Amino acid sequence: MKYHALFLAIGLSIALVVASPMSSWAAVIMNGAMATPGDPSDWNEEADVWIFHTEGPNGVVLNNMPGITTIVTENLLLGSPVIGGVGKLTVTGLGASWEVRDLLEVGNLANSHGVLDVRDGGMIKADRLHLAMSVGSVGVMNVSGGIVLANSIEADNGMANLTLNGGIFQPLSSTGGFLTGNFNNLYLDGSGLSAGVAALTLQVDAGLTVGVSQVFTGDGGLAKTGYGTLVLNGAQSYTGLTDVASGLLTGEVSFAGGLTVRDGAIFAPGNGIWTTTIGGDYTQEPGAVLAMEIGRFGSDRLVVGGDVSLGGILALSFTDDIEEGRYVLIECLGEGVIQYMFDTMMVDGVLIERDFLYDSFDTAWFPSNDWWYMLSSGDGRVELTVSSSPPAGIPEPTALALLALGATVLCGRRRRGTV
Repeated sequence: MKYHALFLAIGLSIALVVASPMSSWAAVIMNGAMATPGDPSDWNEEADVWIFHTEGPNGVVLNNMPGITTIVTENLLLGSPVIGGVGKLTVTGLGASWEVRDLLEVGNLANSHGVLDVRDGGMIKADRLHLAMSVGSVGVMNVSGGIVLANSIEADNGMANLTLNGGIFQPLSSTGGFLTGNFNNLYLDGSGLSAGVAALTLQVDAGLTVGVSQVFTGDGGLAKTGYGTLVLNGAQSYTGLTDVASGLLTGEVSFAGGLTVRDGAIFAPGNGIWTTTIGGDYTQEPGAVLAMEIGRFGSDRLVVGGDVSLGGILALSFTDDIEEGRYVLIECLGEGVIQYMFDTMMVDGVLIERDFLYDSFDTAWFPSNDWWYMLSSGDGRVELTVSSSPPAGIPEPTALALLALGATVLCGRRRRGTV
């Protein structure tokens, strides 16, 4: 098998003999600087790189290599063959990037320790990214203001730890398991971040559907960007805000913190009838969509620990034939307050405008030719009433049109009479 083996030894105190068809290594990096002839910019896409050191904390810092900001290799291994040794790579600064065309292993051998830091605009791109490959290994990845692009990130047989502090994950393809395996910790660190900056941003591009069923901890928040679909499952215990900036967020999920759905974004709880628990506030901006299912025996529901602020569109999908009934869609726990109401309703894909003529302080009416939909807000609940006929005192939609036409004619006659 033809391959190109590169070994980057940091503070190397032992010799390592490697069988390779190459007569010499392409480069050795000592304490972040080139120590032997060779230029990483010349490494081709077949190169295999192994970074390790037995002394010193610094490891390889990509942005410290003069004139070198982008590296492309086939595989990259971070981890020492010596007990107590560490293989560490830091990719930092705008424009600094390391692309791994196949496998990036962080903590690859038994008893080895691998560390990957991606910071301040630095970028890592890998087909597959594995943490703690072998039993007894440790794999650590810290993403602070950096970007990680991968088809999947997997925790293997050792101890895998992942900390995010303003980091961005961008899946490269659709997958049901972007983060898989037994992570020791998935921590969203909100410390030191500016207001509105999430500890983790998951960017799912248009046309992609990405599933994440791991549970995050920490005091930071999670932002969903991109026009694709993120399927997030599990009882998420991070206490920061979940911010759906664009695209679709769905899944059988609950949140310890708050949830905000921005203008143009969609939140669709569950896969089937599902109750989503939100520990903080629920905010839905004008132009945002809450998509809920209603079945014969119940409906989707949001149970909110904080306040509720509504706007935008309520999109209802009936899993069975539409029937008369009353459904609790949103419920506030404790002293939570519900403000405002949905502007528009969509039923099985058909848009129904709100009829403000018959609104009251705590009700909103959405009449159609066949059904009347009333949303009411009171006692910490938003309830939907579905009726085949309007309530007493409210005429049918066709009668409304005739009344409006009659009023127009009458006004026209009165105006002519005054000339």
